[in-house]
Amino acid sequence: MDGRGKQEDSPFRRARALRVLGEDRYGLQLPAGWEQGRFLFGGLVIGAALGAIQHSKRSPARRIRSMTAMLCGPVTAAEAELRVRLLRAGKRVSFYQADLGEIRVACSAALAEPRDIDLPRVQPEPPAERSWQEVEPVPVAPPIGPPFARHYEYRSTGPLPFSKSDSATASGWIREQEPPVELDAPALAGMLDAWWPALYAMVDRPRATATMTFQMQIFVDPAELPVSEPLQYQARLQASCHNFFTEHRALWHAGRPVAFNQQCFSVLD
Repeated sequence: MDGRGKQEDSPFRRARALRVLGEDRYGLQLPAGWEQGRFLFGGLVIGAALGAIQHSKRSPARRIRSMTAMLCGPVTAAEAELRVRLLRAGKRVSFYQADLGEIRVACSAALAEPRDIDLPRVQPEPPAERSWQEVEPVPVAPPIGPPFARHYEYRSTGPLPFSKSDSATASGWIREQEPPVELDAPALAGMLDAWWPALYAMVDRPRATATMTFQMQIFVDPAELPVSEPLQYQARLQASCHNFFTEHRALWHAGRPVAFNQQCFSVLD
């Protein structure tokens, strides 16, 4: 613990706060100050869509296990509407779709109840890093970083952006600057999207990039994670071709995988 106090709503939770407009319809005021370039941070709009799905779910015991988002168009700070559809509800699994505006963002999610099944428990080896308390935070904010990044704390163990490294990787720890009352699927999506692309380690200057698709799988109940501790972060570039590249990202806590993410980016310049 580092003495940070909890509050009812962190800036990220306030920025994605929903108003119920009707059955499976939600309004939200997407605020300024969360930009990435000229448009809003993708993790915020994905988080809002996941929040709408969480609110609409018919079965309280079912949690978001896997989700895919397509960022079909730029989103700006403005009033917006989210519509949620239940695609199918099975005995233990439900499938939902949330659309922002005129399909600026399309987010689908699979929700399921936990089940105890006698199968081998397999998980990858966690990354070997120093304790997060031994690594100083790296300030990421304008003019060297996007406006949204001031809402996160980054503790990087390298390589740093624009260092012309031979390795297109990124690692360290991340958390919200002001902790929420609890973590949830939208918060995990925000942290997975908040780190700079691992590609930046190999180049010598900023490159404008945009997320095209975002996929996440969650392996724990986020509400059981401590809000005051950062999550360990690890990313690597998997492949690049023409103006596209794909990264695999992961969050860990105490040696356990929390969530995995694969993103497809487009390089704009």
